[in-house]
Amino acid sequence: MDKIETLIYKMLLKSSFKLKKMQLNKKIYNKSPKDLVTDADFQSQKIIIGMIKQNFSDHKIYSEETEHEDKDLNAQNCWIVDPLDGTNNYAYGLDLWGISIAYAKNSIVQYGGISFPALNTILLAKINSGSYKINFDKNGKILKKIRLHVSSRELKNSMVLACYGQGENLSKTFEKLKKLHENVFHVRHLGAAVYELGYVATAAADAAVLFKVKPYDIAAGALIIQEAGGKITKLDGTNYSLDAKAIIASNKKIHSKLVKLLNF
Repeated sequence: MDKIETLIYKMLLKSSFKLKKMQLNKKIYNKSPKDLVTDADFQSQKIIIGMIKQNFSDHKIYSEETEHEDKDLNAQNCWIVDPLDGTNNYAYGLDLWGISIAYAKNSIVQYGGISFPALNTILLAKINSGSYKINFDKNGKILKKIRLHVSSRELKNSMVLACYGQGENLSKTFEKLKKLHENVFHVRHLGAAVYELGYVATAAADAAVLFKVKPYDIAAGALIIQEAGGKITKLDGTNYSLDAKAIIASNKKIHSKLVKLLNF
């Protein structure tokens, strides 16, 4: 691993151990009526931002739990961070939560990493260099590293993960979900973009449809899927970019059918 890959791995590892340690004694606050934040979110963010600044003091940082500006995404060097994705799951004691860190240069993501702390697993990708799954032990030692490849299943046999959040357009979203249910094997809602995207990259799922996203939800996961041979577009099928508001991520084989299915 080069300097940036190593840094991402170390940040994910350190934050993973911190979040696992804090989960039983976290303090929970309401960010909005149906969205929670915990003191663990801020502790994880503190670790990550501190390590970035220690190594790259002049780089921009676009993180969920700090003030950020969309223009920073176009900076020459920008880190895009979700210190705890799936906070609602984390707060309720569900193990479907993780961490997402991406490094972008002039709005193009060059490196991405996500961690599944409950599984002692990290996914890493570097642009044009593939993506990998790393299993680590309780001390952070790498036990196994394998190259990732997306699935090859057809639409009728596909497992599709959907994330729809909260909002005023849920009736339209549910119509789209009904279409999915009628045409695929199963649809699941996990409540954490890192898992929904990560499972596409590892071939555990065949697609993910995220109806409401922010850059820090998807920056790392999108690169990991692309480097595993998958495809990402906006929900309407147009080219993916960091400012996407909704996305389809897939094994590529079923992508055009999903786009057609979800745009009616």
